[in-house]
Amino acid sequence: MDSITGDPKDKAYSPSDIKELMGITSLTHHDGAPTYKAITKIRNEAYRALSKVPSKFGGGTFGMIGILMPASAYLTAAGEAWTLPAIEQTADDRFNVGDRLSDKRVKRAEWWNESIGVENVKRTQKIIINLLVDAFDDDYYMDIGNGYSYDHVTPQDFIKHLLKDPHATIDDVEQQNNTEKFNEPPDWSKPIAVYEKKMKECVEFASDAGVPITDKQQVQVLQTHFGKSGLDGKKYTEWKKKPDADKTWKNLVTFIKETLADVTAINKVTAGDNKLFEAHSVTDTSKESETIELTNALDNLANAALYKKEYAEALQTSIAEKDKQLVEKDKVIAELVKQNTTLINKLGSNNENSGGNLSTPGAGWADPNGYCWTHGYRVGQGHNSMTCRDAEKPGHKKEATRQNIMGGSTKNAGFGNKPNGK
Repeated sequence: MDSITGDPKDKAYSPSDIKELMGITSLTHHDGAPTYKAITKIRNEAYRALSKVPSKFGGGTFGMIGILMPASAYLTAAGEAWTLPAIEQTADDRFNVGDRLSDKRVKRAEWWNESIGVENVKRTQKIIINLLVDAFDDDYYMDIGNGYSYDHVTPQDFIKHLLKDPHATIDDVEQQNNTEKFNEPPDWSKPIAVYEKKMKECVEFASDAGVPITDKQQVQVLQTHFGKSGLDGKKYTEWKKKPDADKTWKNLVTFIKETLADVTAINKVTAGDNKLFEAHSVTDTSKESETIELTNALDNLANAALYKKEYAEALQTSIAEKDKQLVEKDKVIAELVKQNTTLINKLGSNNENSGGNLSTPGAGWADPNGYCWTHGYRVGQGHNSMTCRDAEKPGHKKEATRQNIMGGSTKNAGFGNKPNGK
């Protein structure tokens, strides 16, 4: 948007524009039941394509990834939530009494740009859901379609549906392993980006498992590791004194990056300092370490209590949902048993009416006058040497009948009408 005229600057993308930006026409297809490994692989392919489509929503750094990525994982990766603005019906709905012409121009441009942005998201979402649908066998998601398309299903909901399949379900052991990985400290000798990537993966895995990790939990864990590291006690104390509203994952990662840069610079300068300075530093650091050690102990207690409480609540919700699914499955099974019983009773009644002998002419499914060169005398209505599914196999004689079996099968001879019937 032009800051002076208020003219809109955002571009509206057509479906062909979006496909060109994505750079793909399909995702890798997975045959058979969806596994968690396959879902993750295909979703990552979609992430790479979506990241190439520009969007100013969700911080504007990751393109359209927010369409597909779980909310908690996106917040960890981008440091900002993926949210779409509510668009008024017209730009005039944004005007206030007393607005100058210049104010109205700016608001009209803002409305126009946001409207374009939302439409771009909708078009991109429609494209990516169709790519995801084509990547998996429809046996595993047809129940959420309307028989014609899946445009009404969001990409996130589509993935959630696949994750409910027994082949893709994440068990308790895998969840525990992810929790342990989540709680591992950073390797301070490596860039903090390595730790960020690991945490993003853990958060996404937890979300897929139905036990999402909050921004507050991430801050508490990294904050504790930061304090234990001994990198800079004063900076750690400075962070702890910040208002709770400022203690976000994004802010903490930025704060630690700056601290690491400062520590590296100081280490270079003080590398050749004399023993007197070192002795002074040891004395000063020892007092500071005692404070940090006590603070860390309190952090650990707070972290354990927080995580245990939120994990238990999320797990309880997950268990309740699974119990609900089991109840629904029991209802379906009971209905099938009922239908099966009815069918058995009907078959029993038909058998009694035929004198209990299914070989009697006209009884049951078999044709009393039928014959097949491959399958013999007892064949279904419409099944004969000519219509047999094996009619094209070498040696099969299509002209064979009861009257002239032409050297064919004598299986079930004696069934039905003569010849070779009772």
